[in-house]
Amino acid sequence: MRTILFSTTVLCATAGVAAADIALTGSAEMGVSGGRASVSGTTFLDRPLQFHQDIDVTFTMSGESDNGIVFGAAIDLDEDAEAVGEDDGGVTVFIQSGNSAFFLGDTDGALDAALTEAGNILNPGSINDESTSHWGYRGSYLDGTHDGQIARFSYTFDSFTGQLSVEMDDDPAGGTSDPIYGIGLSYERDYDNLNIRAGIGYQGRSEISAQTFEFDGSNLYGQVFIDAEEFGGSLAAVWTLQGSAIDSIGVGVQATRIVGFPFEAYHHAIGFGLTSGDFSFHANYGQFEVDLFGFPGTFFDVQGYGLSAGYDLGGGASLLAGYSSSESDIGAGPFVDIEQYSFGLSFSF
Repeated sequence: MRTILFSTTVLCATAGVAAADIALTGSAEMGVSGGRASVSGTTFLDRPLQFHQDIDVTFTMSGESDNGIVFGAAIDLDEDAEAVGEDDGGVTVFIQSGNSAFFLGDTDGALDAALTEAGNILNPGSINDESTSHWGYRGSYLDGTHDGQIARFSYTFDSFTGQLSVEMDDDPAGGTSDPIYGIGLSYERDYDNLNIRAGIGYQGRSEISAQTFEFDGSNLYGQVFIDAEEFGGSLAAVWTLQGSAIDSIGVGVQATRIVGFPFEAYHHAIGFGLTSGDFSFHANYGQFEVDLFGFPGTFFDVQGYGLSAGYDLGGGASLLAGYSSSESDIGAGPFVDIEQYSFGLSFSF
């Protein structure tokens, strides 16, 4: 397969602008995937091995003014095509000056931007994202509750980076939901061969209303059915530690408290990653514990784990394998179990 790189530089002669760069990058996947789902030990959905392919293209534009202000924009065509109902899906515009930066569009909220989740520690990935799509993984905190347009300000000082964000309801019919505000703080520093990173933050809104939980049993590849949108706010903290005892080894711990009506939930997770030469391995486990307000003893637990392995073939090509298992225990109700797996090739351009 021939690798084709598109990258061009455009020199602009307009006043106040020094130069602009326009680049095109992308990725592609090919392989097979499958899975199964069962309730109380009885299989009700069996998805046999099937072919899988995906492609993603990103345009990135950046420039710098005469007084040193950096500006730019990016559009992810894959996300833009899938962003049904989101007028900013895959599109981000930013401006940066010194240690300060402002982002607007499809960008992380302050809490997500400040954290490196346990499931992302030295994770080579898989072609169907098994290691980060099981029910025990939590990687977003109310982001996308409205239309996905997020405004975020960041400022870096020494080893600390602070984040502030807001996502407003701009429904053309007249948005009435309260904005979602976020704040985050992260710390990162290298000590010889050891990298330490810690993050903490809060994201939420004042409006908290009862929600209905739904599980689409026909979709083996659905996200955690305890969706962040179901809750009015969350307080999260993540601590990660990475070193290079072999080539590279990393451990991450994650804890989140989620408060809403009529639920209170706690999420905790741990992740481990190892890279040695061309080989990479990752494993993570997470669990949600949910209590129903006003009904002592009424609870349900959701948990899952993900595994991934990769081999770097060089030139932007990788061989990837992934597996995940998700389980739910709804008090005296049924026990649900879902398995997913994939194997294939990933290319970056």
